[in-house]
Amino acid sequence: MQTLSPLRFGIAFGIAGAFFYIGCMIFMAIVPGETATSLSNSILHGVDVTSVMRESVPMMQSLVGILCTFVGGFIFGSVAASIYNFDLSKN
Repeated sequence: MQTLSPLRFGIAFGIAGAFFYIGCMIFMAIVPGETATSLSNSILHGVDVTSVMRESVPMMQSLVGILCTFVGGFIFGSVAASIYNFDLSKN
């Protein structure tokens, strides 16, 4: 069985999450509010997101969101790789 590097896998997962976050930011900036709300409602299986949608988000809040998404992805990826590498037969 091959092993995964928790550091590398965590960084890769964090970067992928940050790119997804940036993609969502670009989507929200380009698409009209009603279309974004409609698509979000469809993706979330009919949950109404109208009350939580905002069309203007401060840049600093967006940067913190990207950072938090990266950190969360890094932690998740590192833990997932560590669990994958764990082998009970080694004991």
